[in-house]
Amino acid sequence: MNENIIKSIKIDNLEFPTISVNIIFKNENENLKRLLNLLDGAVNEIILVDTGTKGKKHLKIISDSLKNTEYKIIYSEWDNDFSKARNLALKNSTKDYILFLDTDDYIDRQDISKIKEHISIYNNTYVYLHLIDKRINSILHSTQLRCFPNINGLEWRGKVHEQIVFSLKEKGLYPSFFMDAPITHKGYNSGEALINKLKRNYNILMEEVKKENCDFYTYLNFARTSMSLNKIANTEFALKKANELYTNNNLDASEEYIILMYSIGANLLGSKNKHEKSLELIKEVEKKFPNNRDIQLLLGEIYYKLKMYDFAYSYLKLGLNKKITINTIPIDLEGIIKTLKFYLVICSLYMSDFKTAELNLQELLKDKKYKIQGDNKIGRN
Repeated sequence: MNENIIKSIKIDNLEFPTISVNIIFKNENENLKRLLNLLDGAVNEIILVDTGTKGKKHLKIISDSLKNTEYKIIYSEWDNDFSKARNLALKNSTKDYILFLDTDDYIDRQDISKIKEHISIYNNTYVYLHLIDKRINSILHSTQLRCFPNINGLEWRGKVHEQIVFSLKEKGLYPSFFMDAPITHKGYNSGEALINKLKRNYNILMEEVKKENCDFYTYLNFARTSMSLNKIANTEFALKKANELYTNNNLDASEEYIILMYSIGANLLGSKNKHEKSLELIKEVEKKFPNNRDIQLLLGEIYYKLKMYDFAYSYLKLGLNKKITINTIPIDLEGIIKTLKFYLVICSLYMSDFKTAELNLQELLKDKKYKIQGDNKIGRN
């Protein structure tokens, strides 16, 4: 398949593929009711995996909410394994496509129709949707694989940060990116809830990295989680292991995950005020990806912290002039852009580029909302 940009196409008398929504839940009656009421009649089947909800109130919620949609409830005791629960839902799904949702997700019914149209045109692709993760003081944006063909032999992998993309690639399928049907996630409305999630993930990943066959992505996720919890020694350990697997095995890892590995390393060095070492590390990865916007902006930030304002100016201006796009790594893109624009104001003044300084300062003072963009496309990721 080529990487043609997908345009919205109106198709009359087209029979859409059927969709099975997969949901895993535990003690989330309020969110479950809201989500099921939204989905009823909009999809063809809902498979619910209950991992230990107390009481029976949820049963009435399900039966009352789903008057126009087939559904099935599967009971499975929580075993610190998200893939196990998702694979149970997948195994019991009978429709053409799988759309997985969490109970604290929101998607517009009209957007479900758009997804049906998309997979009708680009059938047998797995679909990345725009995920908007609303936190207490920030909004994270990413693309996330949420919809895929229901074919034999697929499996979710990884006890946490579970993935099905590897299985889909092994089946020879291609991705498509559809930015016009966003999913809003509202899972963590307090700092305590977010820390508890990180600790849960940390404990699960800790057991995984003890295994002999631990893979690159598990080590990398353990490094991310350890860094978030300020567990420096474990971050260093996991990064070393991930880098060994990448370097020694000629690993076919995606560009964004390779850059993520180097970025975590740079942030780790920066937290120790070793900005020169951080610069060396990112200059190394720049050789691999010389036109990558994220690398350019990271170099601009490092040069700024080293007070090398002429180099910072060049990299920040170059990176910030490119289109704001998102990928599968969730980030507070608007917050990051504002910080980097402030750096560019300082650097522009240093370079006597008063026009650039004034323009960016005006945008900051207006608290400008930056448009999050992404291409609807198909092709290799």
